[in-house]
Amino acid sequence: MLRILVVDDEEIIRKGLIKALKKVQDFEVVGDAADGKAAIALIESAEPDVVITDIKMPRMDGRELVKYLEDNHPEIKKIVLSGFEDYNYVRDTMKNGAVDYLLKPIDDEKLFYILKEIEASIQAENKRREDKLSMKIKLNESLPLLKEQFITEILCSNKYSEEEIQKKLTYYNICMTPGQFNTILISIENLKLMIKEKGTEESRLKTFIVRNIAEETISQYTTFFSCVQNFGIAIIISLKNESQLENITNEIFRNLSCYADTRFTISIGSTIENLCDLRKSYENALRILSLRFYSEKSSTLSKKDLNGTTLLVSDEDELHAIFEKAASHLKSSIEVIKTDEVKAAFNELHNTVKKLRFNPQDVMKMITNLYNKLLLAFADFERAAVEVYGFDYCYPKEIEMFDTLDELIQYSTKVYSDIIEKISALRNKKDKKIVEVVKEYVSKHYNEDITLSKVAEIAYVNPNYFCDMFKSQTGENFIDYLTKIRIEKAKALLKDIRIKTYEVGELVGYEDPTYFSKVFKKVVGITPTQYRNIVL
Repeated sequence: MLRILVVDDEEIIRKGLIKALKKVQDFEVVGDAADGKAAIALIESAEPDVVITDIKMPRMDGRELVKYLEDNHPEIKKIVLSGFEDYNYVRDTMKNGAVDYLLKPIDDEKLFYILKEIEASIQAENKRREDKLSMKIKLNESLPLLKEQFITEILCSNKYSEEEIQKKLTYYNICMTPGQFNTILISIENLKLMIKEKGTEESRLKTFIVRNIAEETISQYTTFFSCVQNFGIAIIISLKNESQLENITNEIFRNLSCYADTRFTISIGSTIENLCDLRKSYENALRILSLRFYSEKSSTLSKKDLNGTTLLVSDEDELHAIFEKAASHLKSSIEVIKTDEVKAAFNELHNTVKKLRFNPQDVMKMITNLYNKLLLAFADFERAAVEVYGFDYCYPKEIEMFDTLDELIQYSTKVYSDIIEKISALRNKKDKKIVEVVKEYVSKHYNEDITLSKVAEIAYVNPNYFCDMFKSQTGENFIDYLTKIRIEKAKALLKDIRIKTYEVGELVGYEDPTYFSKVFKKVVGITPTQYRNIVL
């Protein structure tokens, strides 16, 4: 809707214009005035988009009104009405921002055409203004992200010169005191695990708290800028001297210990002279941060902790020997189903690795290979893992969440214990089925030559395992069970006087009558003949 104010000292013309304008749906007359001064009094309250004004009027004419509007309300469009003799006046108004003029008497169609063009131009201006505002809002929203991206780039690459870095810092309103510089990394331990267990929002909140505490602490000493990294926070500070760095990191450690409610590691990189060398300081801090793998509490690490360490060098033969020993220990614990042995194996592994301080990546690889080896060694290992943790479970992927050895070992101990308990349940279930199959077989073939090897073959297990399993499930040896079944069948047959005693033995699987009689007496307490005499 186009809002229009009509200004003309001739009432007939003014009222006629208003009447004509009201016929158009998209036009709204928001007021009328007989001269410029009266029009100015209406401007603030009427808020017109367009002022249609006559040139010649008392008190304040059209030229003065147009000039006033251009100086004070340039957004209002101006249309001038005049006669032929007023051309010089019209020219002055055009110079002062009038968009068009009309000669009297007014041609309504021409006026409507001009107003429609003005309406279209106003809509276009509003659209441009909205787009510009939207872009400004988006830019303001993007600035923090762009700033973080820039900081990450100067830490991880050499793409910017010193001059380019300074220009970017100015653009992002980052002020750094000239001098030396250093990178401080604050790792929130096992952040990936926190994301999985408590969600992204919880981890973001924790990161925000740590960042806020660190930044407030540093702001009391010097200038800085920071960014979020996948392990926590990276902070670049300007320095007067090395002792200032120590004071700052000590204060950060104290405040985080008091207020952050999380386990963390502070890593101090090397001091540099130019910001374009930040990558060196950052990479040095990352290398030092890898030492956190062997920390079991919050700590501050610096180059003195790295000096002399064999952390980055792993003796392959020694590592392989440790791996084989752990694999053997764990295989044994799975074979005999003992979770206590799992805990013992991982405790030993933890103590050995911590003492020798191998490269963390080599340790992670070793523990992954250990898991894969057991998958190959035991057919029921993977099935047990799936039943406990689900089809999509991937142990190597899960252990990537851990930044510290103690948490890694604790998690692995639980996983292996859970899997072994499930293996035990699965084997027990399987063994019950095997016993049922064997008992069914014995009930049908007791009179045949049944050997331990033959029954184990039917059950698809080795004889030794079958013996142990059968005894575990039934509480008796298989041979004793077979004997019991045969003797029970024999007792039933002895009640039939048509069957001779020696024939009974053959019918239940004993070809030698003497041996049958001996076995029968051992089980029942009397000979087959004596038993027949009693029951008949």
